[in-house]
Amino acid sequence: MTNRLQGSIGYLAGAMDRLECRGAAWRRNMTDFLWNLNTGSFNPCDKPMDWGIENEDSRQWRIEALKTAGKLYDEEHFHESFKICEAVHAQMRDIVASDFRGVDKADFVILNIDLEVHACGSYNEQTTACLQRKPVIVRCEQGKFNVPHWLWGICQHEMFFSTWNEVKAYIEHIAFDDNINHLKRWRFFDFKKIYGRNVFSLDKGV
Repeated sequence: MTNRLQGSIGYLAGAMDRLECRGAAWRRNMTDFLWNLNTGSFNPCDKPMDWGIENEDSRQWRIEALKTAGKLYDEEHFHESFKICEAVHAQMRDIVASDFRGVDKADFVILNIDLEVHACGSYNEQTTACLQRKPVIVRCEQGKFNVPHWLWGICQHEMFFSTWNEVKAYIEHIAFDDNINHLKRWRFFDFKKIYGRNVFSLDKGV
């Protein structure tokens, strides 16, 4: 059975900054699912790169640093506050750059939305993917018909879902079914032509 998504990469976008769990559980679940399809997963909680790494220690440092900067934000201590803000900016600049590199490298994006959790970078990543004409699969905790209205104008509602099971069924449909709607987004590569050999196999461990 031909797998159109074999060898491609999905980027897992969703809130992290305001979540104690960092959104790790759903990303782990989707990563395992994609791996079983021989599809790659770019997981921001476990980045496949050696720079722009975000972890709980760095997050806690930023929280405390910005609290301190806020207390120092007056005429007498302005320069001290400014230096702290510059340090936070420098750290986050690398994190943001590494995330955008992941979006650039990915073939599609899975965006997880919970309307009760503030998300910032996720929408930026989604917009970047849309401008790159990539498929953006949206899962909304509150249901498809509560997806923020802006996304109805920039994404394809055929890729809006209420549950993870619906997301998985859609991905399997794109991967294996004979007839699919490309929605002017789904584009597939013949990796044998790119690499000159078969580099991916449906057999685990290969």
